[in-house]
Amino acid sequence: MKKFIKSDTGVVIVEATLIFPLTFLIVFLMVFAGNAYFQKSRVEGIVAKMTYYGAAQCSDPLLKEVVDKGAAGLTSDYEIQPYRYFLGEVGSGGGMNKIEESVKSQITKKINSMNTGVFSGMKPKIISIDCEYNNFFVYSTFCCEVSCEIKLPMKLPGMKKNISFITSCRYDVPVSDVPEFIRNVNMVEDWIETSEKASGIVDKAGEIMGKVSEWIN
Repeated sequence: MKKFIKSDTGVVIVEATLIFPLTFLIVFLMVFAGNAYFQKSRVEGIVAKMTYYGAAQCSDPLLKEVVDKGAAGLTSDYEIQPYRYFLGEVGSGGGMNKIEESVKSQITKKINSMNTGVFSGMKPKIISIDCEYNNFFVYSTFCCEVSCEIKLPMKLPGMKKNISFITSCRYDVPVSDVPEFIRNVNMVEDWIETSEKASGIVDKAGEIMGKVSEWIN
């Protein structure tokens, strides 16, 4: 009995039966995970590029026409759309709803046209997508947030569904438009000068700030 227990006959076969499948499984998972992260980086690249493009469109309403037709193709028919940050449909964050929908549509189209990468069946599937222009008067931003699911073309033992990765990315780009900001400030100043009610509010605010300054000093 002792001799039988000390014998290592068959140990190699047992190790090979247990270790080799596990090793191959880990290797395959690493390879598939690498492709999943490759797909994730491609999605992030699309979202980042389109977010910057959306912010640029918000800053310059003629950008799309310049890109499509060139500067020489512009005529006096195109409008610069003054006060576009405030005017527009209700709930659109200003007059930027068309840009939001356009960027959202382009991101969706680009992600849906992606291939599967190195392995088949690993095409990103959009779960949610949101593009929004945020106006804070003093500054503004254009934000895009996208969530996708990337499935691995394999199942672990005992699993009914394929392994999947849920990836999310968000980009928030400032919208810089100094001329429009100056125009908006001038509009507010004109409104204050012509409105008695607004003037009263400003005078009251000035009085309060004066008292605060006296207290600080």
